[in-house]
Amino acid sequence: MKTALPHLVLACLVVPAAPAIAQARPSVALVGSLHDDNTERLTVLLRERGLPPRLVQRIVCGPLALRLADVVVVDWPDVARDAGALPFGELERWNVPTVFLGDCGAHFARGWLLPTAAEIAQMPPDVRGPEMEAIQWPGDSKVAIWRQGHLFYFASSGAAETWSAADRDALARTIAFAARCVTDRPIVRYAVASGEPLPGPEVERRRRLDAGADLQRDVRQLDTLVTPPTPFDGPAMLNDLVADGPGPDTSVNNWRSWLRGRSDKMVWDELSYVWRVDPLAQARGVPSRSLRGEARADGAGRTPDALALAGKVVQRYGGRGFGDLTTFACWIGEVRVLWDRSAGLFRLENHGVVPPGNRATQWEVAVLDTAADRDVIWGGGPEPRPRVSARGRFLDLLTRVFLPVMLLDPGTTLIRRPEADSAEQQALVVQIAHRALGPTELQLMVVASTGEIASVIERAGTPRAQAWQIVATTPFGPLLLPTEWRLDGARRPTGFRIDDPAWNPELPSGLDSATERLTQPRPR
Repeated sequence: MKTALPHLVLACLVVPAAPAIAQARPSVALVGSLHDDNTERLTVLLRERGLPPRLVQRIVCGPLALRLADVVVVDWPDVARDAGALPFGELERWNVPTVFLGDCGAHFARGWLLPTAAEIAQMPPDVRGPEMEAIQWPGDSKVAIWRQGHLFYFASSGAAETWSAADRDALARTIAFAARCVTDRPIVRYAVASGEPLPGPEVERRRRLDAGADLQRDVRQLDTLVTPPTPFDGPAMLNDLVADGPGPDTSVNNWRSWLRGRSDKMVWDELSYVWRVDPLAQARGVPSRSLRGEARADGAGRTPDALALAGKVVQRYGGRGFGDLTTFACWIGEVRVLWDRSAGLFRLENHGVVPPGNRATQWEVAVLDTAADRDVIWGGGPEPRPRVSARGRFLDLLTRVFLPVMLLDPGTTLIRRPEADSAEQQALVVQIAHRALGPTELQLMVVASTGEIASVIERAGTPRAQAWQIVATTPFGPLLLPTEWRLDGARRPTGFRIDDPAWNPELPSGLDSATERLTQPRPR
C-alpha cells in the first residue's frame, strides 16, 4: 500500500473546474400541501427524475422538520398570506440548501433582508456578490434561475403540469446542484428591509463614510480599506466601514492585522454600504475572486468509480440510516456529548476534574450552534482562563464516528486514487462538508474489498500525515459505527474512543442556554 501522495492536496483543490460531477441521490423535502394538485404533480415529477421527496405540510413546516434534508423545495404560492412570520426562522440558522418555486422566494428574501430574484437580476454584474449567479442548464428551458449562496430561486410560472420537459429537467438539475451548496451562504444584503427608510444612526454612518470623498478616496475600493489615510486611520471609522470586524475598541494596529488576513476575502456590499468578509473564502483560505459558480459548491470529484467505492462503504456501515438519527448522546472519557441534529445544537458537559498541578483548563460546558456556525457557550470559566470550544469534538465525531455513513452526502468530496491501490484494497480521498466544521482536512480512506475501512490517513501527502486504524465498531440502530481508533506510529499509545452511544435519546431542555451541567457523572 502506497501512502506517499505528494500531489494529493493540489489535485483535490482544482477539481471544481471538472466539467461533470456524478451525484448520489440527495434527500429532498418538499414543502407543500397534501391536498394541493400542484404539490402532487411536483411529487410525481421529482420521483420520475430520481428525486423522491418527503412531503412536509406547510402548516407544520419549520427547521425541526426540515434540517435533516439535503435540500428543501418550497411550493408555497400564498406564503405571504399564510405565514406572517418566516416559517424557517432567522437566516443565520437556516443552513439547508433551498429551492423556492415561483414567486414564494420573494417573501423569504424580504423577511431575511435579502434582495429578491428580480432585484438580483436588475443589479449590475459588478455590484452582485460573489455568491450570486444566474444559472442556465443545457436545453431550451426559459425559466429564470438565480442563486444566492445556498438559496435558489426557480422562477417558474404556472402549474407544474404546464412545464416543458426542459423546465422539468432544469428543476431536477437545480435541486441536485443546490444540495451541494452546503457551506455557501448569502453575503450581500440590505441593512433594513428594501424600501424602508434608513434609521438615523445608519444615515449618519453613511455620511461619515462619504466624508472620505473629501480626500478623494472611494470607500468602495479595496485600497481604501487596506491602506486608508486619515480619517480612515481611526478605529471608529474602520468600524463604520467593515461589518463584523474586530470591534470599535480595537487599536489601529490590530485592525491592520485583522485586515491583512482578510483583504483578499472582502466583498463590497452596495446594498448595505459596507465591506463584508466572504465566509466561504475565509474558511477555505483562498481569495474570494477565485470562488465563482461551480467553485463555490461542495462535493467535488464524484466520478462513478468514486461513488461506487463510497457506496460499498456506506452499505457496509448502515446505508442511509443516518438520515433517521435526530438526536445522539455518548461519552468521550468523562465528557458527556449531547447532539440535537434537528435543532442544530452540539453540547459538551465535562464531569472530569483536573488533578492538582496539572495545567489543563478546568471547564464544565461548551455549546456549538452547528446551524449558525457559532460558539454559543465557551468552556473555561471567566478570564483569563483559556476558552474551550466544542468544535474540536464535533469534528472528531463527524470525521471518525460518522464518516462512513456520510460518504454519499451531496457535499462530500470523493476522489479515487487508483495509483494508491493494492491487490485487495482501494484508496478514496474524502472531504466532508458541514457549515460548522469549516473546510475539513482531506483524508485518504483505505477500503477493503468488503467495504470495510482498513485505515484512514489524515492530511495524506503532507509532513503532518497520520494513519488511524479502526480498533472497534459498535452496532448502533441501523448503523455500524467505528467507536474506537488508534493512531499508528505514535510514540505513546494515542487513540479516540466513544462509549455508550444512544440512538435518538430524549435530550434535556436548555441545550443552547444552560451554563450549568444538565447531566450526571458517568456511571462507574
